[in-house]
Amino acid sequence: MIYLKKNNLIIVVFLFVSIFTLGFYFYKQSTYLDYSYSQYEKELINHFKEVALKTEYGDNKGRIVKWGRVMYLYTLFNGKPIKKGQCKEQMEALKKIINNINNIVDNDFKITLTDDIKKSNSIIYLTSVEKMSQMYPNFFAGIEEKVAGLTKGYWKNYNLYKIEIFIDTNESLEVQKSGITEEISQSIGLSNDSKKHSNSIFYQNKSSDRILNTDLSSLDKDIIQLLYNPSIKAGMNTKQVEKEILKVLKNGELKLYGDKDER
Repeated sequence: MIYLKKNNLIIVVFLFVSIFTLGFYFYKQSTYLDYSYSQYEKELINHFKEVALKTEYGDNKGRIVKWGRVMYLYTLFNGKPIKKGQCKEQMEALKKIINNINNIVDNDFKITLTDDIKKSNSIIYLTSVEKMSQMYPNFFAGIEEKVAGLTKGYWKNYNLYKIEIFIDTNESLEVQKSGITEEISQSIGLSNDSKKHSNSIFYQNKSSDRILNTDLSSLDKDIIQLLYNPSIKAGMNTKQVEKEILKVLKNGELKLYGDKDER
């Protein structure tokens, strides 16, 4: 029989619990470290970090910014509520991308069109640059180049609470529809463009090309569902995001739209 004094017993129990906890932690870490990414998953992670942790305009300090509530979207045409049958093709493009995003995201976040401006927390303005500048003189402050579409997001503690979207109605319908698809996709927290993946809605057109995407690619869909996976929290930095993505992929939490390579 081994006799231990009370104080010594407490120390032994503490050491045992500490060793067990550390052992379990390093075991869990090793199970993630031995995960082998497919080529597609590598592209997904790189593209996600490019569009979710950087911004085309402004500064989000390399953190995840996303909605933690429903996005209620109000529509205006030349400063007035859009009437039934007005801006038909633009509204079809708007409803299409909203439905696509809502079908991808499997949690409480949704984009909902509303005809009640008091209920809305987001507005899309279909108008010209000139009229937009007259109605809201500071809207294009700091934007030097010509834009066919622009999204301005407002957040607190990296949680979005307000969005303003501009679409230039002086552009062709195809440009407007592409702009609507891109700006709505960016309004959920994916605020940067990328020079890679020309079929992506987040593709940054070069001066020599004019690619108009009006559909989400498989990579875009996976980025959206990854952003709104419960493991990816508002305010996370790059290292935290990489760690959580590894866990999500390791645990098979995502049914990827894109093809996986053979390991």
